[in-house]
Amino acid sequence: KGIYTKPYMYTKVLDKSGNIILEKEIVTQRVFSEQTAGIMTSVLVTTAEGGLGISAKLNNMTAAGKTGTTNEDKDRWYVGYTPYYVGAVWYGYDEPKTVPYSQTSIVAHKLFKSVMNDVHVGLKNKPFPEPDGVKWVTVCQDSGEIAKDTCENTTYELFKSNMVPGKSCTGHGGIDNPNRPNYQPGENITQYPGVTTHPVSTPDVQLPDSPVAPPPPRHTAAPIIGR
Repeated sequence: KGIYTKPYMYTKVLDKSGNIILEKEIVTQRVFSEQTAGIMTSVLVTTAEGGLGISAKLNNMTAAGKTGTTNEDKDRWYVGYTPYYVGAVWYGYDEPKTVPYSQTSIVAHKLFKSVMNDVHVGLKNKPFPEPDGVKWVTVCQDSGEIAKDTCENTTYELFKSNMVPGKSCTGHGGIDNPNRPNYQPGENITQYPGVTTHPVSTPDVQLPDSPVAPPPPRHTAAPIIGR
């Protein structure tokens, strides 16, 4: 939802008769728009279910998540969340020193998966809620523009409704497909000419207007502290 909740250790304290002795005031603050938070979740679902976080993918529950390491590989992180719970795993030494990557690259992922699978037993799998004011768009992964019928390397991305790419792909010829920017989740996308599905990935080709091809993804990121 884009709302920060100040961390707290308890909600309330009761005496033996059930009377409230202490009750914590929960402090919240909006830090992102609901649309930005929804788009970020859609990105992290991709990471958790088909990207660097694939080893943490839960058995029967939609999840979003992000891997993390720190300088000199001294920490291993995996932080993820579902429509029900948030979980975070840190792996490292009390006295910081390099953690061998080849032996521990997915330890945090596996711990997250093991615990969260158990936590979600009996809960219904459901998608993350999608906010108003966003739109799914079929994008050419080579140009970043709205895909045409001749674009083969495409993906479906979520945008704020007022920030949808303003023009169709200029790199692959073909014809405009005005239906694609209006794609909605659950719609039968195969009705549109030239639509093919591809896993989200970093393009491995040189972009038309860039002198340098995009670098391959690495297992490096700052730890995620909260939603």
